[in-house]
Amino acid sequence: MSATMRKAITAGLHDVMTSHTDAIMLGEALDTRGGASEITYGFLQRYGGDRVIETPISENALVGMALGAAVSGLRVIAEVYSADFLVCAGSEVVNDIAKWRYQHQWKAPLHLVLRMPAGSSAKWAGPEHTQSIEAIFNNVPGLRIVVPSTPGAARKALIEAVEIGDPVIFLEHRSLYDLPEDEGALGEAASGNVLRGHIAVPGDDVTIVAWGAMQRVARDAARELADIGISAEVIDPVTVKPMNHHLIHESLAQTGRLVVVDEGPRTGGTAAEIIVRALEEAPCPLQGFRRVTFPDVHHPFDPRLEAALLPDRAKVVEAVKSIMDKAAQYN
Repeated sequence: MSATMRKAITAGLHDVMTSHTDAIMLGEALDTRGGASEITYGFLQRYGGDRVIETPISENALVGMALGAAVSGLRVIAEVYSADFLVCAGSEVVNDIAKWRYQHQWKAPLHLVLRMPAGSSAKWAGPEHTQSIEAIFNNVPGLRIVVPSTPGAARKALIEAVEIGDPVIFLEHRSLYDLPEDEGALGEAASGNVLRGHIAVPGDDVTIVAWGAMQRVARDAARELADIGISAEVIDPVTVKPMNHHLIHESLAQTGRLVVVDEGPRTGGTAAEIIVRALEEAPCPLQGFRRVTFPDVHHPFDPRLEAALLPDRAKVVEAVKSIMDKAAQYN
């Protein structure tokens, strides 16, 4: 069986720690519990307490320490126990980390990656442990947001994120940790800049953009659509901010139709930004567009109710068919 995303991220962390003697890891229970997702067992023994540091259960302290270490010239990978809790350190992230290089005219790179589990887990997690936070921080200049959807992309993206020299929020979707590489990810690049995204499934009739766990939903929908004669091109941007909109617009030049699948809430979401950018910048006018998102409600505690609200294959297929049907009416 192919490596899972959990194993791939562990391998990526080892890649960074062995390649860079100035790399350190910070986080709550990195050794005692393997971190938030049982990814970091054994790192303390292998790299020592000077490089693998367990912090107090305080997001403000953790994120502040991470910034201080990065400013001192270290390569820092800090694990926040849940993406939902990054909001606790909102001032450090928004007013300090994001603005540091600009406000202080900082010429040196700032090698800082904040990695954390995010998204729905279908495990009775409730509204405080299931949120997709991309849109919250997408509005903040100075931050990068990376959301891999496959093990291969996760390992490469983590390594690349450490090298960027700008602060990165690295979101690991909870539902993907134990899933192996999806053989349906046809466009997964073996080399090159993974953070620029790629075409996961080629197609001619409609462009579907999705990231994280929604990428599997999009590929499943593409397979069902192919059975009824609709060719969907699925794009995995990997980086949500700054997103490679050129990749999307190149696809739209061929398909003219756009569906965005976003696990986050509908209003003010990342899906809306992608569609507006396409309307403003795509080389050809769109023939139709839809967004498939979580509604503007909190995640229910009961995973059965949550599943009814999450974007799924059927909802994506319905969105595509509605565009195609509408276009057919005018032809």
